[in-house]
Amino acid sequence: MNNAVKTGLSVIDASAAMEGNGPSDGTLVDMGLIIAGTCPLAADMVGAVLMGFETDEVPAIVLAHKSGMLPLTFDEIEIRGLRIDQCKRHFVKPEIMKRTDINKFWGVKEL
Repeated sequence: MNNAVKTGLSVIDASAAMEGNGPSDGTLVDMGLIIAGTCPLAADMVGAVLMGFETDEVPAIVLAHKSGMLPLTFDEIEIRGLRIDQCKRHFVKPEIMKRTDINKFWGVKEL
């Protein structure tokens, strides 16, 4: 979708987030944050790092990098406001994070 539609501003409501196997079996974590930026991938990468994940652990980020999207590393992202270390948590990973058989066609239905 990012290649089809140019994004002006990406906003992630990180006021609260779910750790573990949400939404039905997870634990609510009060983050009190809003993530915003002009690059959707960078915003997702910031969200992942704030939850204590490495960006290469998140299937959507891995697929974005494989398709050529930038930024490739977290160091390429300009952070404004609070520092990451001021708000970073270590979330319990969902069971799906343990999967290695990522398929870029999951959720795609041919008509």
